[in-house]
Amino acid sequence: MNLAGQRVHRVVASAFHGKAPSDQHIVDHIDTNRRNNRPENLRWITRLDNILMNPITLKRIELSYGSLDEFLQSPSEPKGTGLPRNYEWMRTVSKQEAKASLSRIQKWADSGRTPSGGQLGEWLFSSRKTAAESPTGITKKSLTPGAYQRNWWSPTEFPLCPHGRGEDSLYLYSASLAPGEIFCRSKIGVSRVVIAELSANGQISVITKLDGKAVKGFAVALVVREHESIIHESGGTFFSLEGAAKAHCRQLDVPGAEYCERNNLPWGESIDDFC
Repeated sequence: MNLAGQRVHRVVASAFHGKAPSDQHIVDHIDTNRRNNRPENLRWITRLDNILMNPITLKRIELSYGSLDEFLQSPSEPKGTGLPRNYEWMRTVSKQEAKASLSRIQKWADSGRTPSGGQLGEWLFSSRKTAAESPTGITKKSLTPGAYQRNWWSPTEFPLCPHGRGEDSLYLYSASLAPGEIFCRSKIGVSRVVIAELSANGQISVITKLDGKAVKGFAVALVVREHESIIHESGGTFFSLEGAAKAHCRQLDVPGAEYCERNNLPWGESIDDFC
């Protein structure tokens, strides 16, 4: 990625971290994603320090060469298959995606295991998963034009999703999600808003209740804006409102008991704690 003939990562690093300390210094992408050129993901470092200080880079080298010593002796002769050399998995990411993917790949580097089950990008950028979810965290179009759904397998309509995709779209969306309003509808049924709130980091967490009788009548969803698209991500289904309230508070990153008391939501032990 170039800007006026200069590498974008060097332009950003120079602007936010000063000029390179020496000719031997390069720009290190801390999460190893060369398309994530945010200042907090960049640092000036020597090539050797890049290998020694970045555990992700070091683990990739060990997979490909067997050991750091073998790499230093013959850097042009990798011995193992390691991780793919292509850069197709790299992508421009939101701050939330960057944080999650860095955490995941750091855990992998510490574990000693090789990612498995699909392409590296699918594994690295997929969301949390449960036994009922796909391991790839698939995002697909919903029945509402311009809206998407993630880990949400029934084709679904989101009638209140705003048509505009400006920076204030989630604020407008949140304002329309009043209790009792229809949040989504699918072949499973109609789900109405119990409570919806825009979090401090600009995401909407929603608790919904399915009309009629259902074994798991409550659900939690997270609504985010990525690349000017609005994505609805399933946060799970629950037997009780207490279980949904706990998941809702985790998504908002707020003290649960205090939040629930303030918003007239139940708080305490429930069947969902044991399932």
